[in-house]
Amino acid sequence: VLAIFAAHFCNNTVLAILASWLPTYFHDSFPQASPLIYNTVPWLCLAASCIASGYLANHLIKKGFSLVMVRKLMEAVSLGGPAVFLCLLGYFVHSFGASLFCMSVVLASHGFCTAGVLSNPSDVAPDHTGSVFGVMNMVGALPGILAVYTAGHILHTTGSWMVVFQMTASVCVVGLVIFTLYGTARQLL
Repeated sequence: VLAIFAAHFCNNTVLAILASWLPTYFHDSFPQASPLIYNTVPWLCLAASCIASGYLANHLIKKGFSLVMVRKLMEAVSLGGPAVFLCLLGYFVHSFGASLFCMSVVLASHGFCTAGVLSNPSDVAPDHTGSVFGVMNMVGALPGILAVYTAGHILHTTGSWMVVFQMTASVCVVGLVIFTLYGTARQLL
């Protein structure tokens, strides 16, 4: 169960930082860009992937993949995608179109957590799903304070979006490793 909490914490770190800082990143980096575009397109990609990942997970389960393999695969996309594309964004991307593409992929990848760690409490605690999900969300709320503040502090002291993206990518890698090693879909409670 702790692996679920850790992965959810890391997923919410991505979500909290991007929900709070994505408009500022685009405004500061590409002041000529339309806020309508950069405040809409990545979030539409997230919504679409939340739905698509559920269909994909169901398809994989029907094809014979184990439930734990599907949950881990969904989390690999959910945490691995943002780690890769945030690093690309920090190091190699310097145009609005490429930045918009990378952020859209980051959020689209993040949406796979709905078929991963967000569905996992019902696997491990079918009779206590609400309690496990509630504690998971309590842990997941912490990045809303900690990660957003840390990102703001980094930006204030260094002015570097690359450091913020690297920090977020690092958190994703930690969550991915923990969930890959210790995540389960076996009933525990």
